[in-house]
Parts: sequence; structure tokens; C-alpha cells
Amino acid sequence: MTYFPLLNKQFSSSEIQSVDLSPASIVISESSAEGTYKQLDDYIQRQMKLKNAKVLYGGYLEIRHLYQNSPHFSNPVKNRNIHLGWDIWAPDLTDLYVPVPLKVHSFAYNDQILDYGATIVFSCMLKNTPSYLLMGHLSMKSIENLAVGQHFYAGDVVAQLGPKAENGGWPPHLHLQWILDMNGYHGDYPGVCSEEEIEFQKVNCPDPSFLPLAFRAE
Repeated sequence: MTYFPLLNKQFSSSEIQSVDLSPASIVISESSAEGTYKQLDDYIQRQMKLKNAKVLYGGYLEIRHLYQNSPHFSNPVKNRNIHLGWDIWAPDLTDLYVPVPLKVHSFAYNDQILDYGATIVFSCMLKNTPSYLLMGHLSMKSIENLAVGQHFYAGDVVAQLGPKAENGGWPPHLHLQWILDMNGYHGDYPGVCSEEEIEFQKVNCPDPSFLPLAFRAE
């Protein structure tokens, strides 16, 4: 099956590089969401400069300590720090293109500290499997005038990356997650899990990195 690139031709393949956000590479020493944002943004910008990149990507099943300053992820009962999707770090308002035909399953504005912000969940077929594709940290414009059941076709612009004020308080990026069973969620699904949940979640949320980011340079 052919998948349309998520970023189309906005960036060359050489401008798109991988990044590591595990504790071995970045340590968040601040104790607030604002401090987390600043340290993470500084790190992303340094990595882009070092790699001569405009887009960074990665993170599937990566253990991260980025979530420690949000009670949404870290609390005495359950510490969620294993990332279940693929992150694509790029400038805010970057257009996102439809990789395969999609139908809107649900959407929401998830407004907890360091949450998804504007979020869309689509139903689709991926690798010949009935699936769901979650896109989080979008612009508010991406969910305006949207309707459940609305169809998008491969190559359509479907959303834009949201700025900090609209994307849950993060440096601009897309959280992309392949989900097999929504388990009753609408407009949301956990993008980070605890060690106790990982065996179930890594089966229910397979690696989406087979989806291309951009057309390869000639």
C-alpha cells in the first residue's frame, strides 16, 4: 500500500532527522510545566541546529521523564512515562497531509497540563487492518468546523501543528499514534503509559513509523 507523506514537500529529506528524548539525552531539572517547556524547547532547537534540521522525529516506546511536572501523567498511583506514538517536531502551523483515506471518529480539546490540546482521532485502514489514527497537539483551527464522520482523502491537508497556547503547552509538534481498539475513548487516548500497562499498549498501539514524512529528494 502507498502512503502519502505526512509533510508532503514542505521539507527535504535531509532536513528531517531523528531525535532522542530519553533520560540519557535530556534531563528535565525544572519543577513546573513552564520549566519543562523551556528546557525541552531549548533542547529541540539545539538538536535542530546540530543536525542542520528543520524537523525532528521519533519516540515510539521511548521512556521519558518529560511528563513528571504534570499530574496528568505522574502521580503516586501511576507514573506514565513510556511514549506510545511518534512525535514530529516542526514549526507551528506546519501543514499535515492525509496519509490514507480517513474518516473523523472524534475530536476534542484536551486541556490538562501538558496534555494533547487540540486533538483529532480518525478511523482508517493501516497495513490492511481497521485502525484509528490519533493526531494531537494541533492548532485550534484544525478542529473548527470539523464533523464526526467527515471524510478526508490521501494528499488532503487535514490539520496544522498548534502553537504552545493551543497544543497543551508544548514546543510545536505532532503526536501521531496508531491505535487498534479505542476502548471507549473519544477525542482522546493515552499517549503515554506506565510500565504496568506496556504489554497491552504496545500491542494495541503499534509502531506508526512506516508512515512516510516527506517525498524523498530527487
